[in-house]
Amino acid sequence: MGNFDAFEIKMNAAGVSDAAIRTFRRNYEALLRDETGMISEDSINPAQGLVSFEDIASKGETDADLLSQAVVIKLNGGLGTGMGLQGPKSLLSVRDGVNFLDLMVRQILDLRQKSGTDVRLLLMN
Repeated sequence: MGNFDAFEIKMNAAGVSDAAIRTFRRNYEALLRDETGMISEDSINPAQGLVSFEDIASKGETDADLLSQAVVIKLNGGLGTGMGLQGPKSLLSVRDGVNFLDLMVRQILDLRQKSGTDVRLLLMN
């Protein structure tokens, strides 16, 4: 499919790993098949049979046990250079000297206090 040999020769000469070459080959072949990775909106159906939040009865101990196993994952944004900032967007002041990072930590501390569990926080940079 296509002429991948030229790409492979150049990548081998540049010391690219076999795993990276295989990944590039797979993506290259998908491109040749006109695969875009896009899912057309027409092919998506609404989820069926979802239970509403209000219908879920709290189980107290079970909730705390599950919460103690959970990790809250927050996307920590990135540098604010595209916005003309000199530092990370998470350090932007929200109000009264509190920045986004402070707000995230406060939310976790509040959740820990209310649930009595040691909920973990993972920041994705």
